[in-house]
Amino acid sequence: MTDYQAEYEALAALQQEARERIEQAVAFAEASPEPDVSTIMEGVYA
Repeated sequence: MTDYQAEYEALAALQQEARERIEQAVAFAEASPEPDVSTIMEGVYA
């Protein structure tokens, strides 16, 4: 295995891990309830 091939495989593994984490985050967000309208301005400092 060449260094290039090893680096490519490591990069591919990182990309796959990132995709999985993003998919998990999206699923969590979609399953979460909408925030209460009364809290809409909380954390807004601008």
